[in-house]
Amino acid sequence: MTNNNDVDQLGSGNEGDVIQAGDNNQSSIHQGYGAEASINDNNVGSITQTGNGNIGHIDQYGDTGGSDNNNSAINQDGDSNSAFNLQNGDLNGSTQDQTGDNNHSEVRQSGGANTSLVTSTEDFNVSGVNQSGNMHMSTVLQLGGMNSSDVDQTGDTHMSTVNQIGDSNMSTVMQNN
Repeated sequence: MTNNNDVDQLGSGNEGDVIQAGDNNQSSIHQGYGAEASINDNNVGSITQTGNGNIGHIDQYGDTGGSDNNNSAINQDGDSNSAFNLQNGDLNGSTQDQTGDNNHSEVRQSGGANTSLVTSTEDFNVSGVNQSGNMHMSTVLQLGGMNSSDVDQTGDTHMSTVNQIGDSNMSTVMQNN
């Protein structure tokens, strides 16, 4: 079987790295990509997928203001995992690590200097992080299976930590100012 990969970059100093081992994996990294996107510089995107049927997608671009100096990493080890990351702004960082099967993670960050770390082990975990504003920090740790977490932070300088240890846990964090 085959793996599919698409890397699009506009600007200078951007890096896009993809490693896929297994079958039917799909990955895409878009930096400075899109009809309304301006040229963006010094963004780093990395996707590593081991297993079968995984999907990894990174978008790091802005509109008229551009997006610079963002860093995003997706690491998936298992089968049928999916991870999506969208960063619009400057100096944002995101890491999504998923080990096991059938996990889903989505991170959306707009603004500046936001940081997100999602770690899921076992199977059937779902996590969503949405950070809009500046200087947010979010950590989601899912050690077990069938866990669900949703983090939504709007405004500036919020911090959240979610630890789900065991199976079938649910959490929601909402912070705004």
